[in-house]
Amino acid sequence: MRLPPSPSVWYPSRMRVAVCADMEGVSGIDRFEECFPSWSAHYRKGVRLLVAEIRAAVHAAEEAGADEVVLADWHYLGRNIPGAAFPGLPIRRLWSAGRPVVGAQGLGRPDAAVFVGMHAGAGNAEG
Repeated sequence: MRLPPSPSVWYPSRMRVAVCADMEGVSGIDRFEECFPSWSAHYRKGVRLLVAEIRAAVHAAEEAGADEVVLADWHYLGRNIPGAAFPGLPIRRLWSAGRPVVGAQGLGRPDAAVFVGMHAGAGNAEG
């Protein structure tokens, strides 16, 4: 098998990465209360853990050569990622009319996606 003559054949000239985050699957979250703002003390812990995992994903994307990173908040009402934790990065709140936006709508056309904290749906017997 012959390799292409140049890496540009393999990679886009600019790489746009979407980091899509949910909360229940984040490492260290082990209580329902850590995922919902109505339990503020527990929720603050959950947000800290979520931010730490997103930071790791953003760092990895940048190390891999991402020119642009877009954050997508898919948890609850899409208001869980504090903007102050990621200055300069656009955050898409992927909820509309009380429902999650399906797929990558609202993200444009990323070249890659990293999923943080995703989990099986409630009641999934295999999840």
